[in-house]
Amino acid sequence: MTASSNEAPLRVLHVLPSLIHGGAETVCADLAIGCRGPDLGTTIAISRTASEVERVVRRRWGSEAAQRVTTDLPLEARLRSEGVPLVYLHKRTPIDAAFSLLRTVRRLRPDVVHTHLHSIVFAAPVTRFLGIPHCHTVHTTALEEAGSAARVRMRRRAFRRVHPISISEAVAKSVHDVYGLQSPVIRNAVALDRFDTTQSAGAEWREREGIPADAVVVLAVGRLRAVKNPTGILGAFQSVAKDHPNAHLIFIGDGDLEERLADQRRTFGLAKRVHFLGTRTDVPEALAAADIFVQNSLYEGLGIAAVEAMASGLPVIATAVGGLVEVVSDDETGTLIPSRSQAALADALTAYITDPALRARHGSAGRVRARSRHGLTEATDGYIRVYKALAERRPLIE
Repeated sequence: MTASSNEAPLRVLHVLPSLIHGGAETVCADLAIGCRGPDLGTTIAISRTASEVERVVRRRWGSEAAQRVTTDLPLEARLRSEGVPLVYLHKRTPIDAAFSLLRTVRRLRPDVVHTHLHSIVFAAPVTRFLGIPHCHTVHTTALEEAGSAARVRMRRRAFRRVHPISISEAVAKSVHDVYGLQSPVIRNAVALDRFDTTQSAGAEWREREGIPADAVVVLAVGRLRAVKNPTGILGAFQSVAKDHPNAHLIFIGDGDLEERLADQRRTFGLAKRVHFLGTRTDVPEALAAADIFVQNSLYEGLGIAAVEAMASGLPVIATAVGGLVEVVSDDETGTLIPSRSQAALADALTAYITDPALRARHGSAGRVRARSRHGLTEATDGYIRVYKALAERRPLIE
């Protein structure tokens, strides 16, 4: 975007529930950093600090759940190092958050407000009251993002003035089906240079984590929650593990299924070959150390973890749900399987474990596809066009 010499920079305020590491949070951080320049300034308003999130989780779901909330925020450190201003709203209730955001908006005077996840609920009344253009990225299918019929109704009211942005064609279809709205598609992107990790870095990572150098490593990155179906991954791995003693399975991420998965691992007798590493900041190195990537989601807006795996040169086994069918090209960059099918996942694992040439061919094609479709430049250029159109009160879809 080019501004004339007497034109003030466009100011964009992102609003996000927290900076605890996740796909939407990473995308927001990448956008805030990537869009900054002499013509555009970005700030992020965050509903709660990590410790505030931990207290809420403890109050609602108990101490065990609260222990899984990480207070280590690499995204916050990265944003601060890049010079992106951060404002904490210290949300206690949606009404309290709305008034805190109102004060923040009046102070910062953004030209556009850009919300993510549940922050649309308290931000929409503020932008409507002040008459500020407002867009909202729908990071998963519309029904799943809302979570309940009541929240669908709340979002339907918000979308009378808020402009939805979809991260995939599948999400755009869901937005139209649920809300009757057309939405531009801007695919989530990744900072591709983070995944230019060398093979030697992968080998060093294996050594640090105690993974044999000759192992075939299957990697899954994501929350250990039902929607990601990690129990299905472990079940499929167990069915092929006996015939392939050099195969290892690594989970990166935490969640409420961790204890159940650990019990499953003991039952299967796979304590030395299935590894739970929790939340990590060295995912690029883990991807460089892996041979096969699995995303076994029950639904997915796009599948940013699959994009990162492809950018790292890994073949991807993914369920044919939501935006994953737009990310993974079946029998070209990976293998698409039916959702909830352990047998299909086991077959795909066997094919890749036994065929290094197939892994290399699909991994190489995946790297090319990720870099041609999911680079930050395409995404930031798309959002800059959105911001400029909103600031000029032009329609996003002609």
